[in-house]
Parts: sequence; C-alpha cells; structure tokens
Amino acid sequence: MVLLVVRLVGAAAFSLLAAVIALLVALVPPVRLVAVGLLLAVVTPHRVRSGLVQAGVTDRSGRLPWLVFARYHGNVVMVRVWLRSGTTPEDLQRAAPLIRSACGASDVEVARLSPRYDRAVVIVARPRWGWPGR
Repeated sequence: MVLLVVRLVGAAAFSLLAAVIALLVALVPPVRLVAVGLLLAVVTPHRVRSGLVQAGVTDRSGRLPWLVFARYHGNVVMVRVWLRSGTTPEDLQRAAPLIRSACGASDVEVARLSPRYDRAVVIVARPRWGWPGR
C-alpha cells in the first residue's frame, strides 16, 4: 500500500506528507493522544495474546481464544475476547497476573461481556512498553 502511494505521488511528496504527519503527532496534543490510542489498540491484543500463551489458556486442541476487538479509553484498553469451547472467563481471570506482566499494566480485569458465557472483555489499565518512568 505504501509503495503504491509512493509510486502515485512520488517519493518527495510522500516524504513531505510523512514529515507533516510526524510533526502533527509531535506538536499537537490531541493528535498525539489519538496516535497513542491507536498504537495501544494495535499493540495490546498482541501482548494479551502473549499472556494467554504463557498462562496456557487454550482449548484441548491448543487454540487460543479469539481476540476480536480492542478499543482505547483514556488509560484503559478494552480487548474483546470470544472464548472457544473448553475455555471460560474464569480461565482468563486466572491468567490476569500473567497478562498484566505481559502488558506492563498496572491492573488487568476480566468481565463477562454479555449473558453469553463465551464472550468476555479483558480490561488492561495503563498498558506501557518501553517508556521508563511512566
């Protein structure tokens, strides 16, 4: 996709556009908050998946639950989880300390999303990676 844009507009125009976007992210706090939120919404499910692997939350075939959707809300990232047959929200609750460690979070909570027993949400409070002192 990036190569197609570079091909269509040229390398100089693409570089200028990238520099303007980077400058906006660096200098405008609302744009920076949106960019950080998008980054955390992309990275957090991968870190939650890593915590689930370490905790061994799988069905009998060794498959992990589906991490369907992530949304950033202030200092919290909410990851929607669809559980496979053989896994329960209690399995996620037992895995919370390992998920917290994998995400570098201050707290992780697991809640049932609906009356359906195969849906849950993992709430990761203040996830951070690579930002010492924060």
